Amino acid sequence: MGASALFEREPTKRAARGARCGVAAVPFTLPDGIPMAGYSLMGKAGRRAAWELCARALVLEDDAGHVVAFVTADLMSASRYLHERAAALTRQGASGLDVHQIVLMGTHTHTAPGGFYGNNLYDTIAQSVPGFRRRLADDLARAIADAIEEAWRTARPARISLQTERLWGVSRNRSLAPFRENPEAAHWNSDPAFPGYRDGSEGPRSAEQLAVDPRVVILSAYDDEGRRIGTFATFGCHNTALGVDQKYYAPDWTGIAASLVEQDVTHGAPITLVGLSGAGDASPTPPGDDASHYKGPKKQGVDLARFVGAEVARTILASHARPPRLVPISLQSWFEEWVPAPGSDVAGLPGTRLAKWELGAPALAGAEDGRSLLYPGLVREGMRGGKFAPGHPQFPKVPALGVVGSLLKGLANLKPSPCHALHVVRVADHAFATVPGEPTACAAFQIESALRRLPGLATASVLGYAGDFAGYFTTRAEFLLQHYEGASTLYGSESVNHLAARLARLARSAPFAAPGREVAAFQLEAPEEAEASIAPRAAAPPAASLTLKRSAPLVVTERSNAPAEGGGSGTSAALAATATSGEAIASGGHREGRTVFAWWAWPAEHAPEDVLRVQLELRASGGPEEVHLLNPVEVRLLDEPLFGEGRHVWQARFELDASLEGLSIEAIPRPPAPFSARSVVLERAPELGVAPAEPRVVLELSPFTAASAVAPALANARSRARAVPPPETEDEGVPPMGPVEVEELLREAERDPVGVGRLLSARIDASAQPSDEEAAALARKTVAALRERAETPEGAVMLEAFAPPAPTKAAPAIRLPEGFTFDGYDPDAIPIDPTNTRFETKADWLSYVVFAGGLYHTRLLKLDPVRRNGAFNSRFTYPLASPTKETPVEVALFSDFGNGLPHARYIARQLTACPYAIHLGDVYYAGTRQEFEHFFAEPLEPLLENTELFMLAGNHEMYSRGTTFHAWLDKKRDRYPERQKQEGATFRLVSDRFQIVGVDTAWWKYGRIEPEVLELVRGWLREGRDARMNILLTSEHGWDFGSAKTTDLLKEDLRGIVDAGLVDLWFWGNVHHAALYEPSALGPFVASCIGHAGYPYYTLKPGDAPKSAAPVRWAEYEHRFSGWKAAGGGPLREDMGNNGWCKLRLLHDGTAELVYIDWRRRERHRAKVARTPQGVVLT
Repeated sequence: MGASALFEREPTKRAARGARCGVAAVPFTLPDGIPMAGYSLMGKAGRRAAWELCARALVLEDDAGHVVAFVTADLMSASRYLHERAAALTRQGASGLDVHQIVLMGTHTHTAPGGFYGNNLYDTIAQSVPGFRRRLADDLARAIADAIEEAWRTARPARISLQTERLWGVSRNRSLAPFRENPEAAHWNSDPAFPGYRDGSEGPRSAEQLAVDPRVVILSAYDDEGRRIGTFATFGCHNTALGVDQKYYAPDWTGIAASLVEQDVTHGAPITLVGLSGAGDASPTPPGDDASHYKGPKKQGVDLARFVGAEVARTILASHARPPRLVPISLQSWFEEWVPAPGSDVAGLPGTRLAKWELGAPALAGAEDGRSLLYPGLVREGMRGGKFAPGHPQFPKVPALGVVGSLLKGLANLKPSPCHALHVVRVADHAFATVPGEPTACAAFQIESALRRLPGLATASVLGYAGDFAGYFTTRAEFLLQHYEGASTLYGSESVNHLAARLARLARSAPFAAPGREVAAFQLEAPEEAEASIAPRAAAPPAASLTLKRSAPLVVTERSNAPAEGGGSGTSAALAATATSGEAIASGGHREGRTVFAWWAWPAEHAPEDVLRVQLELRASGGPEEVHLLNPVEVRLLDEPLFGEGRHVWQARFELDASLEGLSIEAIPRPPAPFSARSVVLERAPELGVAPAEPRVVLELSPFTAASAVAPALANARSRARAVPPPETEDEGVPPMGPVEVEELLREAERDPVGVGRLLSARIDASAQPSDEEAAALARKTVAALRERAETPEGAVMLEAFAPPAPTKAAPAIRLPEGFTFDGYDPDAIPIDPTNTRFETKADWLSYVVFAGGLYHTRLLKLDPVRRNGAFNSRFTYPLASPTKETPVEVALFSDFGNGLPHARYIARQLTACPYAIHLGDVYYAGTRQEFEHFFAEPLEPLLENTELFMLAGNHEMYSRGTTFHAWLDKKRDRYPERQKQEGATFRLVSDRFQIVGVDTAWWKYGRIEPEVLELVRGWLREGRDARMNILLTSEHGWDFGSAKTTDLLKEDLRGIVDAGLVDLWFWGNVHHAALYEPSALGPFVASCIGHAGYPYYTLKPGDAPKSAAPVRWAEYEHRFSGWKAAGGGPLREDMGNNGWCKLRLLHDGTAELVYIDWRRRERHRAKVARTPQGVVLT
C-alpha cells in the first residue's frame, strides 16, 4: 500500500470550561456463544454470567481546553477497528473527541469475546473459531463511545493526584530465563532507579516474584470539595487468573479490583479504571521455583482472580487513604499511526530495524497460563533455527508451521493491521505511552527510560494492549532465546528499540499534532464480507464509514431425495434455494454427533417476525411408516449475518440422547403464514425409500426412554404412540419413572445395590449420607416395594407415571377431637385429615424414589439455562420500602412450602397481610408444572395482587430442570407487572437502611453458589455497608439442628463473605425445622432455619440443641397439634413437628424484629437483631 503525506491537525476548538474530569462505565451487551479470545484453540465459547464486561472512561480537560479520554475495555486488547469506530461516533457526539484524543486499552481478560480486531491474523488465531464479527465489534464500539460521551457530559471541575505504589506477591515472571538475559536484570531489585527496587521490608520473595514490575501507578481526580471523581490505575500482571477452563464471560482480576474500589464507601472511587502496564511476562499463577513465599490460591480459578483483584484494590485504597498531593490538570498529547514496514528504522538509528511480521514455532505452544495441545510434543519454548541469517531482525526465529505456515498465511491472507495507533500523553509531570500489544516488564522499562530523558518529565509508564494489538514486544535479549513471548514478537528483535525511539521522537514534536494516515485504506478481512475499508483521513475528516463490497453469490443446490453424501458427524446437508418473496432464500444444516443444527435464511424485508416453529423428523430404516418428530431445544435469530446483509437467519438446534446412525434425519420448518420454507434433509438412511404417507405416528420420548425408543426397532415403543402432531405442552422437565425405568432400576439394584441405594437416598433426602449398609438396604427395600406394587392396580398407575400412589394412612386411625378449632380454621375450605402421611420422609419414601427426578442426582440432567442479571434492565435489583416510626416494613419468610397440605394452605392465608413475601424454595416432589399449579400457585394466588412475592429455587425445583420455576416467574410477572417484578433466581431488595439478598444455591451445583453469582453478591453486600443491615436468604442451609457439621456453602462459598462481616442475618430452608441461632465462632451473624412451612418434619428433641454448630436461642419443639389430643384422648400426631413461618419486621431505627408464627396463627417466639459497633446483637 502506498503512504499518504503526513499533515498536522489543529487542536480541537472549543469554549474553555476550566479543568474538569468526568467518568462513566457502560456494560457491554453480549450474546451467548461467542468464542473467547486469548487462549486460541483452547478457548471456550462464552456465556453471560453475573460478571459484567464494561467500557470505563475517564475524561480529562485542562484550562486550555485540551481533552484526553482514557478508556479501559474488558477485552483481550484494544483493536484498531474498535478505536476507529468509537472515534467515528464520538466525533459526531457532544464531546467531539477524535481518535487522537482517545487512549483505548484492553484489560487483557481471556474470558471476553473475540472476533473484533478487523484484521485476519488475530480474528483467526486469537480464539477457537475464526472470523470477524462485525455486529459484535460495532456494539462494543458503541458502548465505548457511550462511556466517553457520558464521562464528557458529567465532567466537573477537578484537580488530580499521581501516586506510585508497589505490590509484591501476586505476580511472578513466567519467563525467567529470558528476563535474566537483560542487562537490567542485574540491577532490577538493588538500584532505586529500577522498577523492581526493594528495601527488604516486604519480606522474602522467590526469584520469579522479584523479576516483575511491582508498581501500581494511580491517577485520581478530585472535585472542589475533595471528593474522588474517579481513578485510573495500572499494574503489570497478566489478566489470566481465571484460567483456560472458565466458560463464562468475565473481566478477571482487573474487573474485581475495579469493583472493589468502586464499592468502598470510605476510600473508593465511583468509577475505577484498571489497566495493564508491562505485563507480557508477568503471570498471576502461583510461583514455580519457591512456593513457600506465596500465600495465595495454588491454581487458576475464581479464587485466584479474587486474590489478585483484592490485593490490587487494597493497594489502590491504601493510596487513597493518605492525603493526596493535588495538582492542576495540565495535558499534552501526541498521536501517530505507526506503519511497521519491513526494513524501516527510526531516523537511521542503529538497532531499530523492523522485519516483515512472523510468528515463531514456540508461539504455538501457548504460554504456561494456557498451554496448547501441541506442547511439548511438537513445539516447545527455546526452538531456534537457521532460516534467518545472523543480523536479520528475525534471527533466530523458526517460523511457525514452516512451509505449511507460509501457505496458510497466503491462502487465508493472514496479516496484522497495516498500522497501529501510538499515543504519548503527558499529565502534569508524568507521561503515559501506549504499546499496541504485550510489553514485557523490561521492554516497558526500556520504553519508559527513553521517555524520561525528555525535559520536564519526572516519571513515565507504559499502557499495554492499547490502540491495537500486534502480539508481544520483547527486548532484544529476550527475543534471542525464543521463548513463547519472543516467538510471539511479530516484527523482530529490534521492535522495542524501534518503538522506544519512535515514541520519544513523537513526544519531541509539537503536541496535539495529528498526523494523517500512512496507509491509504484500512482492510477488514471479515469472513462474511469480502472487503471493507475506512477511507483515508482528510484534513477535516467526515465521520468514518465502511465501504462494503457484496460477497460472492451463495452457491446452493436443489433439494434431492437421494442419500446425502458423507452423512455423518459434522457433515453439511444440501442447500435448498428459492427466490419467491416470503420464501426462504437458502437453507441448510449439519450434524455434530447427537446434536443437529438446521437453518433457514429469509430476505430481511420478508423475514418471519414470529419465532420459527420447526421439528426434526427421524425415521428408522427398518420401518418407514414409523416417524419420530423431535422438538428443538433452541430456536434463535443468529447474531451474525451468515450470507451478507439483508438476510435474516433462523437456526434450530436439536439434541437427542441416542445414536442417530441408521436414521433418516430431516428438519421440517413451520414458519408463520404467509412465509414458507423447504425441509432440510441432513441424512438419508440407505434402506429408506420415499417419505411415508400421512397420517404419521409420533413416538414420545422422555430423557429416560430416548435411548431404548430409538434403538434398533422403534416399533417396540408403539404402545406409547399417538397421532401427529403432538399438542404443544409446557416443559415438564423430567417425567417420573415409567415401566422402562422401573425395570432398569430393578436390574441395576441387583447389580449395584450400594450405588443405587445412594441415588435413591438422595431423592428422599438430598443431604443424607447413608452408610454402605444403609444404602444397600434401601435398594433392596425399593426393589421389594416396586415389585409388590407392580402387581396391583394402584401400583400400575404409579408405574405408568400418571399419578402418585394413593396416600397411606397413619396407624392406628386417629381423628380430630370434638371442638377442635383455632383462629382462621375453615374446615369446609381446608379440611384436616391427621391420618394423611403424604410427603412424610418415612411413610412416603417410595413416592420420593419414583417422582423426585433421578437424573438430577446423577448430574446428567440438563437444567434450564440460568438467567443472568446482565441480561435484564433491573440487574435483579428491586426497591424495598423504607420503614417509618409508625409503619415498619413487614416481610413474610417461608420455606419448603410447596406440597398442598392443609397446614401449608393455612399459612398461605396469613401471608396476605405482608407487602412482601419470599419463599426460600422447594415444591414437592419435583417442581413439575402440575405440582407448581396445585401446591404453590393455587394457595398463593390471593397474594399476587397486593404482595410482592419473590422465590428462591430449591433442589426439588431442579428435579424438573428449573423450567417450571422460570415459567411461573414469568407468568406472575405478566399478570401483575406492577407488583410482581422478579426475573431470576438471584435477587436483592434495597432500601436506605436494609438490603435483602436472595442467592441461588441450586442451579450450579447442589447447595453451592456459582462463582460469578458469588462475586455479584459480594459486591451487593459491600454496597452501602456502613448504612445498611444485610439480610441473606438461601435455600441451602449452613448447618442442621443437632449437628456440628457445616455445609460447603458456608465452609467454601460464603466463608470470605461472613469473615468480612458482610452478613448480619441469614435465613435458610432445605432442612426441616425452625430455629434461631446466636452469633458464634462460625461468623458474626444471626442465623435462622425456617424450613418448616409445608414439609411434614419430625418433632425436634430439646436434648439435640447443644449438638448444633451454633448456640440455639430458640427452636420449635412443639408438635403440629400441640395442646390437643385425638378423639378419644390419645396422642394426636405428636411425631410431626409444628409448621409455621417468620415475619421479618424492618424498623425505622435500622433494627429487625423476628416474629415466628405457626400455622394456627400462634406467635411462637419474638426476637430483635441490631447492628452495634461491637457487632450484631440478638435480643
